Amino acid sequence: MPAKNKLIPIAIVYSALMLSFALFWGSNYSHIVHYKGDEIGYALSFVLILTYIFNIANHLIFKRASIYLTLLSPLIIAIASFLLGFLIMWVGNFFSKSYGTSADIILIYIIIYLLLSLTLLYITLKKRRLILPWQSAPDPKKPA
Repeated sequence: MPAKNKLIPIAIVYSALMLSFALFWGSNYSHIVHYKGDEIGYALSFVLILTYIFNIANHLIFKRASIYLTLLSPLIIAIASFLLGFLIMWVGNFFSKSYGTSADIILIYIIIYLLLSLTLLYITLKKRRLILPWQSAPDPKKPA
């Protein structure tokens, strides 16, 4: 089975899990969380664990990205999602004064995180092999 055909079901399951968690947690966190700020911490924990499982499965199946990228990408995506979410919320406050509740933060963060994660997966599979700056490039004459 070609790599593209293996990617589609994995990406659909990952996307469905992330979106369903975002919708569930965005509307029901107040029934589970007892301290202010824990709702975002729990959401981040779930998202990071699910992304690590997703990245390790992709690394084992496709073997396109380096193990360093597989292990570092969830943390890099988490920081980028936080910054992009902060920017979106800052711009959103100009248009709506009720923008910025915990549910909004959770939904925006998880959706941005999902989009960045799928984009990185697409870039990884589109290129022959994604390498990090401190790694040497593979020899094109030698099969991967």
